[in-house]
Amino acid sequence: MIAVMLMLQEVTVTNFETGKSLFARCVSVSAEDQAACAAYVTGVADLAETGKATKSLPPLICAPAGTTPDKLKDVVVRYLRANADERSLAASGIVIAALSNAFPCAKRK
Repeated sequence: MIAVMLMLQEVTVTNFETGKSLFARCVSVSAEDQAACAAYVTGVADLAETGKATKSLPPLICAPAGTTPDKLKDVVVRYLRANADERSLAASGIVIAALSNAFPCAKRK
C-alpha cells in the first residue's frame, strides 16, 4: 500500500496524463477517447503485471484471468468519480490505486 501511496503524486510536468485528463477521455462520447482511455489503463496494468512477473516490483494488482480492458477502465472511472479530489494527481498512480483496491493481492504471511 505504501508503494501505491508513493505513486499518487502531483504532476509537475504538463505533458503527463493527469487524473482529470484521463477521466475526461474515459467519460467522453468519442470512440477515440474511449479507446485512448482503455489503452492507457491497460498499459499501466500491463506494466504492473510485468513488474510482478519479473519480480522487479511487488505485486500491486491481482486481477483475475479474463479481466477485460473495459472492466479495468470501468474500475478506474468509478474510482475517479468517487475520488474527484485526486484528479490533479498523476493518472498512472490513480490507475494503480484504483486497480489495486479493486483487485488486491493476497498478503504474504
